[in-house]
Amino acid sequence: GSVTPVESPGDDKQVYIKTLEDELEQYCEMLIETEKKLSQSQADLEEALIEAEEANKQLEAMGNVQSAIEEELVIAHNEKIAELESVINSLREENATLEEDCKRLKEQLANEVEAYEE
Repeated sequence: GSVTPVESPGDDKQVYIKTLEDELEQYCEMLIETEKKLSQSQADLEEALIEAEEANKQLEAMGNVQSAIEEELVIAHNEKIAELESVINSLREENATLEEDCKRLKEQLANEVEAYEE
């Protein structure tokens, strides 16, 4: 059989550090993605709010002649807004979690590198 060279503990450590680095990179990329999604959702929400306001103004301008369609429009706007708000909330939570993970991994990595270089 083939003889496997005995690895020094240092090599193991390097592999571990590399794994941590990769993991950190992954988390940071995910964080960037979530931040993109978050700002996109917030832009959508602002748009939806403006649209809803426009719709409400139109309704008020029409006075009492509110048809069922317009009521539905308002309801649809409100639903869209509620949906976007919940998306934003869950993205914010995800974002916070990812930031924590990034921070934790960075610290872990720093400690490992420090220990490795001693």
